This record gives sequence, C-alpha cells and structure tokens, in this order.
Amino acid sequence: MPDNTIRDQLAADVREALAENLVTCCDECDAMPMLEGNLDAEQVADRLLARGVRPPARRIETPTDLDALPGRAIVVGRNGEAWQLTSHDVFPRPGANWGSPYLISDRLSSRQLLDHVGPVTVLYIPTEEASGA
Repeated sequence: MPDNTIRDQLAADVREALAENLVTCCDECDAMPMLEGNLDAEQVADRLLARGVRPPARRIETPTDLDALPGRAIVVGRNGEAWQLTSHDVFPRPGANWGSPYLISDRLSSRQLLDHVGPVTVLYIPTEEASGA
C-alpha cells in the first residue's frame, strides 16, 4: 500500500492540474470534470505511485528539520557524503547524532552536520513496513 502522505500530495497535484487545465461540464456547473471512466485524483495518484513516480527528494536546511527526522534516516550533503541518523539520545551529546562511514568514531549534531556538508537531501526515511512492524 502506498504512503498516504505521498499519495495525498500527488492527488492534490492532480486535482490542481485538472482545475487549471480542464473546463467544467457546463457554465452553470462548477463541479470538477472526471477523467474517462470516472477516474478520480486519488486513483490517478495510486496509478502514478504504482508506476514508480515519486516527488522530488526533500531538501533540508535547518537543524530543527533535521532533528525531526526519524532514527535511521539517511541524508546526503552537497559533497555527496552520506550520513545516517544513528540516535536521538544523550551520547555523545543530547539530541540527534549523525554518523558517516567516513568518520566512524565521530558523531555530529544536526547543526554540525549542516555546517560540515551544507543543506542536505533526504535519501531514505524508514517506514513501519521497512522495519517489519
């Protein structure tokens, strides 16, 4: 089953595109026209997801937004270096701890990570399905 957040955003984008590019059935009617076979925006979004369409990768520029990611999320900086959120705990410091395969012994806070690699692009956000929960 597709991620409903992504599905809902795709459906909203489909609705917006339809509203901007299609006319209604008549001048007195302001209902949105349906696609052939009464296919609605949610069904279009489901079909797009099934075919692998995904929104652009999320870009993060603030420590607060980085801190909000769940554990095991993976981001990449402008230099191409990948970092994984290893924990939200007190060791080695309170808050988010980001690890890299290039700096095995070091962990960076979200602020330190952004200072080190600049804005990051989110590559992976773990889901319940991925963890087997």
